[in-house]
Amino acid sequence: MATLFFGKIKNKDIIIHGSALGCAIIRPPRDGGIRYRGLTQEQIRSVQVLPVDYEIEYICRGNRVIVGPKVRKCLPNGTWTDLSQHSRCLLLCPRVWTSLENGRVSSWPLGPPVEGTVLHYSCLPGFILMGRNSTQCNKMGKWDMPKPVCHYDRHYKVPLPPAESSMLPGSGDTLSSCLILMKSQHRLLSSDNRARQGGVRVRGNSGTKYPQLQPGERL
Repeated sequence: MATLFFGKIKNKDIIIHGSALGCAIIRPPRDGGIRYRGLTQEQIRSVQVLPVDYEIEYICRGNRVIVGPKVRKCLPNGTWTDLSQHSRCLLLCPRVWTSLENGRVSSWPLGPPVEGTVLHYSCLPGFILMGRNSTQCNKMGKWDMPKPVCHYDRHYKVPLPPAESSMLPGSGDTLSSCLILMKSQHRLLSSDNRARQGGVRVRGNSGTKYPQLQPGERL
């Protein structure tokens, strides 16, 4: 059970009966309430100031969610945390709009799909978007546009994969080396053929020449 320090508000300064300071009760957001931890309903109705380090939690009614700080804590200076950030209870729009078969959905701002949320749609390659490419959640908890769909594009042509050599690192150097090797082998074969025709056999690249044997001769 939390210890209570009763007091009153005067000229925005907190006056506490005792040595401890605290924070004045604050109002909940519209369409919401405050959960006071460790307090009974009778204590909640009678208390005006809550002690330092005490935390309150905002809750929303119905199909609404908190946007902004959900929990506030009483500071030693008599203020609540994050008072510069507003907490609102907003209606949720249907989440089914936040996904798209054969497509992608981006949301701005990030977070639950509430009032002001904008969705942008796009389709995967091979599909065509039928409908609007964006929609916005209004204050009634509804999207202002029907959900689009991605239809298969029967005229879509799958792009050919790149050549295997172009996918390898250093493929240009590899291809050049292969061409040089092929040319060298071609020159070697040509030289060997010419040597055979001229009575000289060339072995490898050493340039060693051997006389052509006549019929009946041995080395």
